[in-house]
Amino acid sequence: MRPGSKGTSVSDFVILSAAQAAMRTIREQEVLTLNERARKAFARALVNPPEPGERLMAAAKRYKQRAKV
Repeated sequence: MRPGSKGTSVSDFVILSAAQAAMRTIREQEVLTLNERARKAFARALVNPPEPGERLMAAAKRYKQRAKV
């Protein structure tokens, strides 16, 4: 769409263009795109999660102590 076409003012055109650019930027930040190898690794981890490591276990213990769960 060009400014002035179909009764669109320059201001309306600029606002519309800025809004579209903002939506694209937000969408890019919200969507995680994985390649085939990463998708397969992610799916395997969901189906067969690894055992928690020492650091995760220590973090969970600290959380429980602080939250008094």
